[in-house]
Amino acid sequence: MKTRFFSLLSIGVIIISFTILSCAEKESGHHDPDSEGKAQTIKIHQAVLHQIDENVFGQFLERASWGGEMGPEGAVIPGTHQLQQAVIDSLKTMFIPVMRFPGGTDAENMNWTDMIDNAPDRDNPERPVSIGNRGDEITNRFGWDEYNELAKELGSETIMVLNLTDAMENPAEADAHALHNVGLLAYCNAEVGQTLPEGMHDWPAVRQKNGHTAPFNFEYVQIGNELWIDNRYGSINSPQNFVAHVKRYVDLIEAIDPDIQIITDCWSQSVYDEIKKELGNRIDYLANHLYKPMNIGSIMKDGVKVDGTAVPPGDIWQAMVAPLKCDELGQAREAHEPIKLVRDNGFEYKVAVTEWNWNGWFSTKASIKPGMANGMGVASFIHYMLRFGDAVKMANQSMLVGTSWGITGLRVDPDGSELPYFLPQGLAMRFYANNSGSNFQQVTLEHLETYAQPYGLQNIKPNEKVAYLDVVATSKGDELFVHVINRSFDKAQHAKLDISEFYLSGGLTIMRLLTDESLDSGYISEETKEATESVMDMEFPSKSITILKFKLN
Repeated sequence: MKTRFFSLLSIGVIIISFTILSCAEKESGHHDPDSEGKAQTIKIHQAVLHQIDENVFGQFLERASWGGEMGPEGAVIPGTHQLQQAVIDSLKTMFIPVMRFPGGTDAENMNWTDMIDNAPDRDNPERPVSIGNRGDEITNRFGWDEYNELAKELGSETIMVLNLTDAMENPAEADAHALHNVGLLAYCNAEVGQTLPEGMHDWPAVRQKNGHTAPFNFEYVQIGNELWIDNRYGSINSPQNFVAHVKRYVDLIEAIDPDIQIITDCWSQSVYDEIKKELGNRIDYLANHLYKPMNIGSIMKDGVKVDGTAVPPGDIWQAMVAPLKCDELGQAREAHEPIKLVRDNGFEYKVAVTEWNWNGWFSTKASIKPGMANGMGVASFIHYMLRFGDAVKMANQSMLVGTSWGITGLRVDPDGSELPYFLPQGLAMRFYANNSGSNFQQVTLEHLETYAQPYGLQNIKPNEKVAYLDVVATSKGDELFVHVINRSFDKAQHAKLDISEFYLSGGLTIMRLLTDESLDSGYISEETKEATESVMDMEFPSKSITILKFKLN
């Protein structure tokens, strides 16, 4: 049984189609000279290198307003404020420990009170139509009250994003803007009757009027969004000025909810130093965003533009599925800011990658479309974040629900006439989120077959050495998970898997996310068998992600 990606019709259904690919498949590649003729070997050790926070499997429920995308607004039942039940049912299958809401770019460009009823700053008690950052209209049928109900139903924690742009662009009125924008936290988390900062409206009373006496008790607040982009504030975005604005917000936040954890941007050592100097441990997380490859307007090789239609599809595929720089073993390992800052400065803060995804599209002609390569690329991002799990304690894949963008995790029909279905990015994330552990195990890799990736696809750069197999291992309780990406376009990879340091109870579940013949879609296969040997020969199909789940004594 194959589905269009993974629709609601197949949720909860085990698809038995264990695929054995022919050893006659051909592909160019090379071993290191000292590995020639030796079997690829994966050895999983009992040693735990660090802990994995489950919040790395978070999601970003973005309300976009441009490019024809509406986010969750496109999943609301017409004439109501409620999401389609099929959408909620699909989200329940994903395991979403934390959601970020509502933006994103538009969080810095809209008035948050547009998303609640009975706001005192407008005459009409009903919610208006908002104007987004590019002048497009967006409704507010799915607002803060509805979001709270969804988060509670999914069992998800929440990152709420506060507008910092108003204060930074209008320094003479910065105090008033801060008071208004931090009012969102008071609406969501303050008790009715609680003493609020001087001059702040009684937002808990408005929430009570809207039918919610009890506070929402959201867990995280992010101050601003992507303030590093294009140095958008010029000289006023100096580390000192930026942190001064953040401090103003932190003072108000702590007066309303001293227990909420605070996230803010950090893009350089000088900004880090200023945050440490002025705010110390009042900040919990430093934010990072990571998108690749973005708009692929040309395909480059050795610095020269080439005809994308003449590049073999397998070469483009193997570039798309290796979006990050690789280490000496060909594994995805590219430390970005602020990961390097946190590691270099003794882990004084944690990293929150509050937006990330394999996000790309061709505006030039090519011999292949992204398709399921998106999902394979997502797996590389996940492996990268797990490897840096000592610093990365939260991550939010963008965007969770949508109607048109290729980055969407769950594609929805605004009319509800078609069932929602997962695109490759959401399918891959769902696969990992439901089949991973909290311990990051030490892994030894030997004699891996690698390839040189010479192409530049916008933000995907050439890689001198990429391993076909990218491997991480995690565990929890009596379960061991071995996660293996096979980046090869047309060749199954064979490896000797050694888990002799563990005591097996005999149970092994082989789960695979496989690429359909169209290359546009993926499907799940699952097989349960006895694992009686601690060293075994394994085959990993081309264009696949495999998760091996062992039961331990």
